[in-house]
Amino acid sequence: DHLYYAVEISKSDEITTAHTFIDRLKTLRCLGPNNNLKMISDFCDHNNLLFDISKEMFSLLPEYFRGKEENKWLEFFKKVGLKMGLTERDFMQLVQKISNGQCDIQVMEA
Repeated sequence: DHLYYAVEISKSDEITTAHTFIDRLKTLRCLGPNNNLKMISDFCDHNNLLFDISKEMFSLLPEYFRGKEENKWLEFFKKVGLKMGLTERDFMQLVQKISNGQCDIQVMEA
Protein backbone atom coordinates (compact mmCIF):
# COMPACT_ATOMS: atom_id res chain seq x y z
CA ASP A 1 0.00 0.00 0.00
CA HIS A 2 2.79 2.42 0.82
CA LEU A 3 4.45 1.88 -2.55
CA TYR A 4 1.17 2.65 -4.36
CA TYR A 5 1.08 5.95 -2.49
CA ALA A 6 4.72 6.60 -3.38
CA VAL A 7 3.98 6.06 -7.08
CA GLU A 8 1.22 8.67 -6.94
CA ILE A 9 3.41 11.22 -5.14
CA SER A 10 6.17 10.70 -7.70
CA LYS A 11 3.69 11.83 -10.38
CA SER A 12 2.95 15.06 -8.52
CA ASP A 13 2.51 18.23 -10.56
CA GLU A 14 4.62 20.06 -8.02
CA ILE A 15 8.07 19.30 -9.44
CA THR A 16 10.07 20.20 -6.32
CA THR A 17 7.98 17.90 -4.13
CA ALA A 18 8.25 15.00 -6.57
CA HIS A 19 12.03 15.37 -6.99
CA THR A 20 12.64 15.66 -3.25
CA PHE A 21 10.45 12.64 -2.61
CA ILE A 22 12.19 10.57 -5.30
CA ASP A 23 15.64 11.54 -4.00
CA ARG A 24 14.67 10.35 -0.53
CA LEU A 25 13.22 7.11 -1.88
CA LYS A 26 16.55 6.32 -3.57
CA THR A 27 18.12 5.76 -0.14
CA LEU A 28 15.16 4.03 1.51
CA ARG A 29 15.32 0.31 2.16
CA CYS A 30 11.79 -0.64 1.20
CA LEU A 31 11.73 -3.86 -0.83
CA GLY A 32 12.81 -7.42 -0.24
CA PRO A 33 11.90 -10.84 1.12
CA ASN A 34 11.66 -11.91 4.76
CA ASN A 35 12.19 -8.45 6.26
CA ASN A 36 15.55 -8.26 4.47
CA LEU A 37 14.81 -4.87 2.98
CA LYS A 38 16.98 -3.42 0.25
CA MET A 39 17.06 -0.20 -1.73
CA ILE A 40 15.50 -0.30 -5.20
CA SER A 41 18.99 0.33 -6.61
CA ASP A 42 20.01 -3.10 -5.29
CA PHE A 43 17.60 -4.73 -7.77
CA CYS A 44 17.89 -5.30 -11.51
CA ASP A 45 15.35 -5.20 -14.31
CA HIS A 46 14.21 -8.76 -15.01
CA ASN A 47 13.55 -7.79 -18.64
CA ASN A 48 17.30 -7.51 -19.25
CA LEU A 49 18.32 -10.94 -20.50
CA LEU A 50 21.79 -10.75 -18.93
CA PHE A 51 20.29 -10.19 -15.49
CA ASP A 52 17.68 -12.88 -16.04
CA ILE A 53 20.10 -15.63 -17.14
CA SER A 54 22.46 -14.95 -14.25
CA LYS A 55 19.98 -14.68 -11.38
CA GLU A 56 22.46 -15.95 -8.79
CA MET A 57 24.60 -12.83 -9.33
CA PHE A 58 21.85 -10.22 -9.39
CA SER A 59 18.73 -9.50 -7.35
CA LEU A 60 15.67 -9.27 -9.56
CA LEU A 61 12.46 -7.51 -8.58
CA PRO A 62 10.12 -9.73 -6.57
CA GLU A 63 7.51 -11.58 -8.67
CA TYR A 64 4.73 -9.37 -7.29
CA PHE A 65 6.10 -6.40 -9.26
CA ARG A 66 6.27 -8.32 -12.53
CA GLY A 67 2.52 -8.81 -12.95
CA LYS A 68 -0.15 -7.12 -15.02
CA GLU A 69 0.76 -3.65 -13.72
CA GLU A 70 4.44 -4.24 -14.52
CA ASN A 71 4.92 -1.13 -16.68
CA LYS A 72 3.65 1.16 -13.93
CA TRP A 73 6.04 -0.39 -11.41
CA LEU A 74 9.01 -0.45 -13.79
CA GLU A 75 8.64 3.23 -14.61
CA PHE A 76 8.48 4.08 -10.91
CA PHE A 77 11.40 1.81 -9.98
CA LYS A 78 13.50 3.29 -12.78
CA LYS A 79 12.99 6.73 -11.24
CA VAL A 80 14.30 5.52 -7.88
CA GLY A 81 17.35 3.65 -9.14
CA LEU A 82 16.46 0.23 -10.58
CA LYS A 83 19.48 -1.14 -12.45
CA MET A 84 18.60 -1.35 -16.13
CA GLY A 85 21.93 -2.49 -17.54
CA LEU A 86 25.23 -4.02 -16.55
CA THR A 87 28.14 -1.87 -15.54
CA GLU A 88 31.45 -2.76 -17.14
CA ARG A 89 32.55 -4.25 -13.81
CA ASP A 90 29.39 -6.39 -13.52
CA PHE A 91 29.84 -7.57 -17.09
CA MET A 92 33.45 -8.58 -16.50
CA GLN A 93 32.48 -10.46 -13.32
CA LEU A 94 29.72 -12.28 -15.21
CA VAL A 95 32.08 -13.25 -18.05
CA GLN A 96 34.66 -14.46 -15.52
CA LYS A 97 32.10 -16.62 -13.68
CA ILE A 98 30.81 -18.08 -16.94
CA SER A 99 34.32 -18.88 -18.19
CA ASN A 100 35.16 -20.56 -14.86
CA GLY A 101 31.93 -22.57 -14.92
CA GLN A 102 30.72 -20.84 -11.74
CA CYS A 103 27.56 -19.41 -13.25
CA ASP A 104 24.71 -21.71 -14.20
CA ILE A 105 23.12 -19.81 -17.07
CA GLN A 106 20.16 -20.90 -19.12
CA VAL A 107 20.66 -19.77 -22.71
CA MET A 108 17.49 -19.48 -24.77
CA GLU A 109 17.54 -20.77 -28.32
CA ALA A 110 16.49 -18.43 -31.10
